[in-house]
Amino acid sequence: MKKRIIFIIAIPLLVCLIWYLQRERTYTSNFFALDTSIELKINTTSDGNKILQKCEARIRELENILSATVENSDVWQLNKNAGNGQSIPVHAETIYVLETAANVSKLTDGAFDITVGNLVDAWGFRTDNPSVPSESEIESAINLINYKDVFVDEENSAAKLIYPNQKIDLGGIAKGFIADETVSLLKSENINSALINLGGNTYAVGKRIDGKEWTVGIQSPIESNSIIGKLKLTDKAAVTSGDYQRYFEENGIRYHHILNPHTGYPAESGLHSVTIVTENSTLADAFSTACFVMGTKKSLPILNSAGIDAVFYDTDGKITATDNLKSTFETN
Repeated sequence: MKKRIIFIIAIPLLVCLIWYLQRERTYTSNFFALDTSIELKINTTSDGNKILQKCEARIRELENILSATVENSDVWQLNKNAGNGQSIPVHAETIYVLETAANVSKLTDGAFDITVGNLVDAWGFRTDNPSVPSESEIESAINLINYKDVFVDEENSAAKLIYPNQKIDLGGIAKGFIADETVSLLKSENINSALINLGGNTYAVGKRIDGKEWTVGIQSPIESNSIIGKLKLTDKAAVTSGDYQRYFEENGIRYHHILNPHTGYPAESGLHSVTIVTENSTLADAFSTACFVMGTKKSLPILNSAGIDAVFYDTDGKITATDNLKSTFETN
């Protein structure tokens, strides 16, 4: 009799144990890479910590390929060998980013252009002491900006810059691509619920652990620790470019880091920020920069044609959202 009682009690305990071990749990990881704070959150029944370690390793691997400041990276090699006539072997990931960048540059008439490396250097935005460059420095840098001067040999996985001293900077697209690659890795690990945040480049994978859509706030450019609205996302990226993210003041004038490739100065398009929402984070990253440079009026027809959504916040405090977002974007 006692054995039967023990057996009857053991069955539900075993069921509870199996449920406990197989239940979906939340795992998080925070670290510094890509010159920003990274936050990864995944929901899984597997070993989440092991998967997050793989994600961090992949992010750092891609940083070592795409960063202009990492010695011997693909971009570093391309810049070093600019104008010598030789194509440099590069990774398949670099080929994809270069080709995507060229497509966005063409669609936006050069509002987005990765050959702004010299201009970024002239303003010192990679340093701790940015400053306004001289007119001659700006003119010299502008003369070396032309996305058409990036030659890509996809068949042989190689690339080159046509003219000496030209420089590529992938700061406006690399994080978006790395977010896409992180999503691909997570899906290969059967992760169907995750939130990726690469310093403001956000990607919502699937839905939350409670079955609801992920909610992502768009930061207010005016008030710190405040948002202008919320987006509900499922399997989409949200990437924001704004004049509040990185800037300095000189002689009483405020200069932000989003440079207009045509003028050589910080973009003056009447915007404080623009947030791009689409399934492809690489495109979202590039278009967020391009649209900030172009402004709302010029951007909307291009975005509508490409099937990409956006939320614009202009310097008068007006918020403009594309039609597809009007039902899911909540203003504060």
